[in-house]
Amino acid sequence: QQIKIGSMRVTALKHVSKGHLAYLIEGECGRILHLTDAKMNRFEHEKRPDFAWTPYQNLAPDILFIAAGSHTSRFYRDEVPLLSLEQTLTPLEAARLTSWINPKVACIFGLFNHSIWKNRFEFVMPSHVVEEQFAWALQHMNPHIRCLPVRPGFTFEVESGKKINLNLLAEL
Repeated sequence: QQIKIGSMRVTALKHVSKGHLAYLIEGECGRILHLTDAKMNRFEHEKRPDFAWTPYQNLAPDILFIAAGSHTSRFYRDEVPLLSLEQTLTPLEAARLTSWINPKVACIFGLFNHSIWKNRFEFVMPSHVVEEQFAWALQHMNPHIRCLPVRPGFTFEVESGKKINLNLLAEL
């Protein structure tokens, strides 16, 4: 589905994780893709990209925000612990998917949330480990994509009629 906000167009895109969407924001300034809570494949033991990722191939946004903390969860059902495999992309899977999407700049986010739910606890690998693994893998898979580390509190302002200054972003 698509909505228009001023001169910007926001398109919701389906991906592998049920109930989750990616958002492609397009306007005079460029294109931004926001992708969170994704998995490489809907079948947890399958490591190749799911066919659902096909529309993302060479989407080539200016900036990709991708969550990749290799979140694992400890579930409890009737007080019995259930261990899960990764619930989100690992850093290497994120690099693979990022290379597939082919943005100019890639930012990993979602590294600083440790959720506690009624029946589960979520854990994320340390941010510096995720960022290092992602950047290293991406450098070998698609070296022209620049990595930009982001932190809680960082903001990006997009002005109507102006292009995103990717050189300035890469220097941060």
